[in-house]
Amino acid sequence: MTDDLRRLIPECVFLNAVIIDCAVKTDAFAECQTSLLKKVGYRNPDGYHYKNPAFLAGFLYCLIVVPHETWDLPKDHDIYQQLESKELLSLFEIKIRDKKYPDSPMYGLIYHLRNAVAHAHFSIDQSQAFTFWDKLPLKEAPLNWQVWISNPNLMTFLNGVAHVFLPNDPLRR
Repeated sequence: MTDDLRRLIPECVFLNAVIIDCAVKTDAFAECQTSLLKKVGYRNPDGYHYKNPAFLAGFLYCLIVVPHETWDLPKDHDIYQQLESKELLSLFEIKIRDKKYPDSPMYGLIYHLRNAVAHAHFSIDQSQAFTFWDKLPLKEAPLNWQVWISNPNLMTFLNGVAHVFLPNDPLRR
């Protein structure tokens, strides 16, 4: 169905992030955030950072899990070539490498990242770095893939992925 608004989610989540990047720098945003956090009794309104793990997890879900039609494309599709050329894979520290995709590492990364995010197979440490893992569907199966990525590198990765959804994007890096 071509009029399915779900297909706009990857584009919109990126645009929302860009808008927030601009808004966060304004006094009005700071006042609104502080006022709201105090109103709901947040324990440390002055220490709240908008680009926290919840923001990144939502961004990740909207770019990697939701647009399944995009990520179901063949391993040699242009979208994976575009991502390969951005060297986004180097942002991750690969802890356990799956030997299934040696000829298409970006396809393998997206494949396993989609599974990890969709099944909540990730953890976030005190530095807000993410560890993602995947395993075969068997209940007692061992991990067959695991990566670690810092918070800033995850943001860089997400921005790089988002740009493939916006072919006429003037912000394209």
